Amino acid sequence: MEYKQLLDTSNVVVAGLVKSVLDMGINVPLLHSQMANILNSDAKDLVAQTGVSIEGTDVKSISESFVSEMLKLGATQRAELVSASDSEVIMDLGECVFAPATIAVRGGIDGDPTIIPPCPFIGMLIAALNSGTDMNFSVSKCEWKPELNTSVFTINGD
Repeated sequence: MEYKQLLDTSNVVVAGLVKSVLDMGINVPLLHSQMANILNSDAKDLVAQTGVSIEGTDVKSISESFVSEMLKLGATQRAELVSASDSEVIMDLGECVFAPATIAVRGGIDGDPTIIPPCPFIGMLIAALNSGTDMNFSVSKCEWKPELNTSVFTINGD
């Protein structure tokens, strides 16, 4: 199977799975939290096999490491840490490999821009933030900019 076919197939599977979960009434912040829990426990070995290693000792350094790892992985064409404080991260992820799935889940290119996409990569960041700090982080907001094919996530910890 060629990379493009694998990517297209992955987007179909992700879009179908995510839309099914959303149609069952599970909200996206809960989905992100559960994803973070699983990535820090049951799927920890799978994460290690990816070679992605998000490190740091505080919110900013963990977030900076995430940006570096995403760019190295090629999961997104743009990963930018907009800001980071002790309890908030604003992250811009653009041209994600799962952008077609996100667009489908939102109802097409002109779909609902307020739907927070259950981004697996943001799940990885939340997992790293939760395990690297004494806080519990979750996505509180996402601004979708379809003209740039980007999502700007606001992640808060308590």
